[in-house]
Amino acid sequence: MKNVAGFDLTRLLTGSWGTLGVITEATVRLHARPEADESIAVAIDAKTGVSRVRQLLRRLPFAPYACEVVNDELAAVVGARDTTALFRLGGNSESVRAQRDALAELGDPTEVDGDVWRRLAMAEAEHAMVFRLSALPTAIESVWSQAISVAATCPGTLIHATAARGVVRCIVPRSDASVNALQRQFVDSTDVRRIGERLPAELWAACAPPPTTDRLSAGIKRTFDPKHLLNIGILGEPA
Repeated sequence: MKNVAGFDLTRLLTGSWGTLGVITEATVRLHARPEADESIAVAIDAKTGVSRVRQLLRRLPFAPYACEVVNDELAAVVGARDTTALFRLGGNSESVRAQRDALAELGDPTEVDGDVWRRLAMAEAEHAMVFRLSALPTAIESVWSQAISVAATCPGTLIHATAARGVVRCIVPRSDASVNALQRQFVDSTDVRRIGERLPAELWAACAPPPTTDRLSAGIKRTFDPKHLLNIGILGEPA
């Protein structure tokens, strides 16, 4: 637990890929259900729309409960059309109405079934290859563009972006052709960070976290895992 005098163990463990400890129990803070809870879809430009979404989020006087941009392939899965920004809005009825009106800057807001979030979570096929692309939020358009290039060479790729964080997630149907296409793409150097979630061995090296070679990271690893037992090799140290 983090407090003003303590160390932020939550973030440390979340970003450690299971190399520092095992989380056996989690405590979360709950909020009351809002009077109004609406999910909104807005069709956006396939190339520049994700950047406009990020810019709008920074200016809005409220924070949506959720906001994801999905490409046309994933939009079809969740019941939308074309490249779409999905928003979940909550609050009292008047507040939600004002929030919905604010989204009109992007295009025509259309209310969709709240089940869209479950469909989004369930869209990932069991044997798909999954990796994240990321950079600073201000570079989200460049990150999205690289994801689109993946989709162009790997048909059926599902893409969704958390624009406010600068993260784009790619879900690629696994086949020999798609593995070969990704191998060719991953050879190219880029300012966009690649992090693998589920990949075959021949692709993992190009999307693995960097080795923990700096003094601070190595010291934390020794302190939390002095016997070197947890997720050996995941951060580049010898297995």
